[in-house]
Amino acid sequence: ARGPLRAPLLWRAMLLVCAGLLGFALFRWFPPDTWRQVPFLDNWVPRYQSTMDQVALLRGGAFAGWNWWFLGGYQISSDITQSLGVLALPFVLIAGPELGFHTLHLVLFAAVPLLVFADLRASDDREVAALAGALACLLTAGYSFSAVKSGDTNSLAGVSAAALAVLAIEAARQRRRFGPAGVALALSLAAYTHLGFFAYAVAYCGLHCLYYRDARGLLLVGAGTACAVLATLPAFWENWTLPSYFSFNNVL
Repeated sequence: ARGPLRAPLLWRAMLLVCAGLLGFALFRWFPPDTWRQVPFLDNWVPRYQSTMDQVALLRGGAFAGWNWWFLGGYQISSDITQSLGVLALPFVLIAGPELGFHTLHLVLFAAVPLLVFADLRASDDREVAALAGALACLLTAGYSFSAVKSGDTNSLAGVSAAALAVLAIEAARQRRRFGPAGVALALSLAAYTHLGFFAYAVAYCGLHCLYYRDARGLLLVGAGTACAVLATLPAFWENWTLPSYFSFNNVL
């Protein structure tokens, strides 16, 4: 038998412990005294440089440009399958290039368990929400080691965008005001970040609607997908006009 207070306290304690473990892992592998440097690890330097190139374009009012420094050049829009530029823009504007780039990653690592917790907490089952949040912290703590070492963090941004989309479609099902706009925003961010995770986000939202037999939700997913396609046209237009330059590797 369980007491009325013990189980909720247990799940909350587990959530706090796992969140503390995630925080320890991040600051152990991602120490703040290095945040003004670009780590010379596997993919960090090109990831940082491509992000700053995209930020520079956005600050100038453009989404696409030309990279001259690699094999005679290619259009930057072909990198859009794995770009952090749109997400990094506000952080870079506020904190500068290096610090803003690192702060974005800290936010993305924290976003995964927070979005999972927020999604399930809305279902009024606080114990399940706390347990899922704790497990998401453990998963993110483990994933953060390989992601930080390799610099392959565009997938982390895609995971966060997909989780935000699932949270938004559930909010829309519950007739919450921010739900429909949240679906369009999350799908647009996923498309700007990583087209593979854009496909995941659309699929997960569709499965959510089928599970709840929510015909209105399916229409909303369709409308959100259309909004995301329109929102990303400034970045993708060259891929329609110069398709031979575009690689579907990451999309597939």
